[in-house]
Amino acid sequence: MRNVLKPALVTTERFIQKFTLTIFVATIMAATSSFAANMCHGLFSTSIDKVIIPDALYTESTNTLRSTISGNLATVLRSEWKTKLSVEESNSYALNLMNQFLTSKTRKAVTKGLSIKDEGFTRKVHSRLFEMQTKNLMSKADKLSVRDKPAPAGATDTTFTFYTKPLKMESSDGKHQLRVRTYLREVEFSKIPVNGEIIRAYDVETGNLISFSRTSEIDYVVETMNEKTGETEQTLTHDQIVKIYGETAVFYAPHGKSYKLEIKTALEDQISAKEYERLRGKHMVQKLDTGLTPGQVVALFAPLKSETARKAYFESTARLVRLTNEMIAKKPENKDRIVAVMTILKDAIEKDPFFLTLVGATHYNRTAFETSAGLQTTIDRDQGVYEGNMYGSTALKNPVQAIQQNVRLVPKVHDARHVELKIPITYMQNTVGITYVDASKVPAAQASPLQSDINQLVSTYHDFVRNALHAGKFNYIRANGESEPAH
Repeated sequence: MRNVLKPALVTTERFIQKFTLTIFVATIMAATSSFAANMCHGLFSTSIDKVIIPDALYTESTNTLRSTISGNLATVLRSEWKTKLSVEESNSYALNLMNQFLTSKTRKAVTKGLSIKDEGFTRKVHSRLFEMQTKNLMSKADKLSVRDKPAPAGATDTTFTFYTKPLKMESSDGKHQLRVRTYLREVEFSKIPVNGEIIRAYDVETGNLISFSRTSEIDYVVETMNEKTGETEQTLTHDQIVKIYGETAVFYAPHGKSYKLEIKTALEDQISAKEYERLRGKHMVQKLDTGLTPGQVVALFAPLKSETARKAYFESTARLVRLTNEMIAKKPENKDRIVAVMTILKDAIEKDPFFLTLVGATHYNRTAFETSAGLQTTIDRDQGVYEGNMYGSTALKNPVQAIQQNVRLVPKVHDARHVELKIPITYMQNTVGITYVDASKVPAAQASPLQSDINQLVSTYHDFVRNALHAGKFNYIRANGESEPAH
């Protein structure tokens, strides 16, 4: 059955035809002969932590994904070095960045009155730096900025990501990790300032746009926009709003009503890094994503009705056909990307029919610093991993339900922050050197006029890296974290 559908597909029509043929042929064999039972016994396995795929399939699917990469830093071939730091260590790292890449005047403005021992140091620096950027108060000599607009006072924006089992190479470390990502906005009503910026978000249950503002010490205005009934407005006291929403409520962020279905591929290419011992090794990744609505996420990852591997395979494959058709009909310009991503899911289902089961989630707040040289370094704080069943009695839990109902593991004090450095592959060869598995599949190295800045950032980051392991959040916190203390 492996050869019925290959991942390198030319057209959408061919993809759908082959997908449908897979279901049809398998159904006929299962219904008519004992051969099907023997075939399925060899094809299917259950209760596995990883989905093992042949090396050749990993290489083929990696190249297919790569052929549709867009080129921006979020979906490009790049380094992804990771390290774990305490709050004070990560604040020191952020301060070092500002010392190197901001003018004295800007640095003093964004750090005034702050201490690197402060839990909120990075958050406040982020907010101040963004404000200076938007008000054009930065100097032309400043080389550091922040990527994202911070949430209004009284709110916090976070990243929430569901995980499946990874697909791992048979003989090495290369893998594909499927992630389902969205962005949340947490609103703490007592911290909304009087006459402050309006806080907007989307209700996770209804999808309605909702906004909160505070007009006095005791009065809040809540506006809700419903596509069918129009806009409604309520004035509520603090006690009333807490009775409805709780002291803190979680919504989709304005930029997070949709989801990213993302394939993150850990590559086999080796970083040489002769001058940076702790940056050596397999720390190259590529990422590709396609958008899903909340409804599509619920449908794709709904609890499987089938209890046997054979039936689960047919059920799961049929879901992919329906969703692929739906996605391409909506955005035909993304056809190649959609097919590449969905083929990875198809490969996983062939090895594990229960693959469309989400096994956990991460939740964190991120500050992303960017340099004028085209590099990005991120600091993730308030991290947590949600374990346990991601499903209610009839459906996939939404992010709010998972946050409220599942066990949350958090990193220990010395590992409180997750810090990454990301450099596009075009600058990597001249900075640290790479031994490629297949140099013909990567873009040519580029000389950067800001190479000295790139070298400086890599050197600074290396000073804070503890070891060469560079573990991701999800697996690291699951293995080394602890249950969140009761509040």
